[in-house]
Amino acid sequence: MDGSGARFTAEAIRAMSAEDVIEAWKENLKELSRYVVLAENAPPSGGGCSSLPASLLCRITPLTASMMELVHKVAMISPLNVKRLLATNMELHAMVPVPEPHWARVLMVLGLSEQQRRELLGARERFLGKFEAVMQERATLVASLAQQAVPRSRVYADICSSSLAAHEATDRLRANLQREHNVNMEFVVYVLRGVLDLMQIAKAAVHSYPYYPDVLAMSNVLFAQQQQHQSQASQPSLHQQQQQQQQQHQQQQQQQQQQIAVVSSVSQQQQQQHQQQHHHLQQLQQQLLQQQHQHQQQQQQHQQQQQLQQQHPHPHMQLQQQLIQASPGAAAAALAASGGLNIPPAALRSVGSSGGGGGGGLGLSLGLNLGGLGGPATSPSSSSAAAAAALYGGNRANAAAASGGGGGGGLGLGLLGPALGFTPGGLASSSS
Repeated sequence: MDGSGARFTAEAIRAMSAEDVIEAWKENLKELSRYVVLAENAPPSGGGCSSLPASLLCRITPLTASMMELVHKVAMISPLNVKRLLATNMELHAMVPVPEPHWARVLMVLGLSEQQRRELLGARERFLGKFEAVMQERATLVASLAQQAVPRSRVYADICSSSLAAHEATDRLRANLQREHNVNMEFVVYVLRGVLDLMQIAKAAVHSYPYYPDVLAMSNVLFAQQQQHQSQASQPSLHQQQQQQQQQHQQQQQQQQQQIAVVSSVSQQQQQQHQQQHHHLQQLQQQLLQQQHQHQQQQQQHQQQQQLQQQHPHPHMQLQQQLIQASPGAAAAALAASGGLNIPPAALRSVGSSGGGGGGGLGLSLGLNLGGLGGPATSPSSSSAAAAAALYGGNRANAAAASGGGGGGGLGLGLLGPALGFTPGGLASSSS
């Protein structure tokens, strides 16, 4: 079959086996690869098919068109053969996995523009949406077919019923397989004819050998590259990361310094408060010590005064003691007449028994000479009382009352206590 200008008819395609299709592809590819190598080594003059020499372009164009026509017709007439072409390693004549870096190298050789990248990714997204729907339907059909029981009855009605259900499930599965084939080839044809130009198709065919150009695998590589690029773009650069880390470190240091300053300020305030409290406590202690010292001084002074009083009694006290010892009754009368001196209760009780000279009477609180009867008192006790009253600086009237009486007898009225009761002392005709 002449790859330079031969056209594949439908009858020829139907007569071809899968091996015949692969050999026809390899025959055209062998001739095409010579011109592609020449085109890649030609001096660059702007890129694209228009920059190729006319001699190369006129060779590459028909060969590429012939190979595209072969695949298109085989896909329509013999779907299984084109599946073998797309899945077979043409050197090994076996369906083996393709190394992962293979399609990344092919994609780099194609040199897609930004517009072509967007179109290829858009076609991929549409294909995957359709393909997933077909796969979901197939999963349901396969499950339904697995549930079809093998007929156990030997009655035609039961046998035919089971067989009919299996045929219907098989037909639905066959239709699903056909839809999958259509979706696959739609994507391949769109990329080869709608996205890539003629020279890119030729390069893809040559550099994909020993495999058929897998445009889906190349679109997957492109999608992964785009995701990686977006991830790197969204992440800050190493320099930016270092700057951010430095800023965060500085912020942390500033926060730590602020916290230290706050803690230091609080500590200083607490220390000041503690010092103030300590100073106030010291002042209170000093005041307490002073008060204790003053109290001790007062106690010492009081003790000294008591000692002085015991050692040197007051003259009045001495005279009082002497009068009481000499004449208890007269001393009591004189002390009462002097006003305000404390008289022992025993002395007061003794006044009634010892008072009176001549006809005189004795007043305890206030003595009045009412009679004027008789001459001056000759009673020793009366004279002593008058003298004592004079010495104490008492009232003269009181002294006279204390010493009144004698002669024809005097009348003494004693105003005793707050009751102001008059008690006649009696008339005495002679001194006692």
